[in-house]
Amino acid sequence: MLSLPSGVASPARSIEHTSDATRPARGTAGALARYRVMAMVVGTGLAVLCFVGVPLQLAGDNKWPWTAVVEIVGPLHGFLYITYLIVCLDLAGRPGSKRCSCWGWSARGSCPASPFTWNEK
Repeated sequence: MLSLPSGVASPARSIEHTSDATRPARGTAGALARYRVMAMVVGTGLAVLCFVGVPLQLAGDNKWPWTAVVEIVGPLHGFLYITYLIVCLDLAGRPGSKRCSCWGWSARGSCPASPFTWNEK
């Protein structure tokens, strides 16, 4: 029978001694990564709309070449915001998440600067 060298733990033994309390919930890290990416994408889209699109639209008196940013980024941002809300619900449904946190995460998506200044701990 083969044996492992001294000082090397067998895989079965290391799995037995791993506590479930010390490991993060399965999939929570992935859900958090998806949330962070979506927050940055939605925040960037909202910032472009607020700080570029709307001023150009107002400066151009609502005529076409000046409204192109709003017409392109606006619907795209709307679709991505709905996706962002679904990602927030997914994260809120993970073990260890507070259900009321979903409201705060969703509200942060409505302020253009918050995805860039707030970090999940």
